[in-house]
Amino acid sequence: MISTSIEVNALRFHDAWQECCTHLLHARHALKSLESHLPLDGQKLARLDLESIQDIDQLVLRYSKLQDSMGSKLFPALLKILM
Repeated sequence: MISTSIEVNALRFHDAWQECCTHLLHARHALKSLESHLPLDGQKLARLDLESIQDIDQLVLRYSKLQDSMGSKLFPALLKILM
C-alpha cells in the first residue's frame, strides 16, 4: 500500500512538473519574441503592433498559469513526496 502511494505521489509530481515546464516554455518563447522591445516603457508600449501585444498577453497568461500550477499542484505534490 505504501509503495502504491509513493508511486501515485511521484506520478502527480511528474505531471505537475511537466505542466510547469510547458508553461515556462511558452512564456520564454513569448519573452524572446519581445526582446527587440525591451525594456518596455510607456512610449514603446503605446507603439506596439497587435502581434507584440499578443506576445505580452501570452507572457502574462503563461506566467500566471505557471504560478498557479506551482502553487496548486507542484508544491503540494513535492511536499507529499518529501513527507
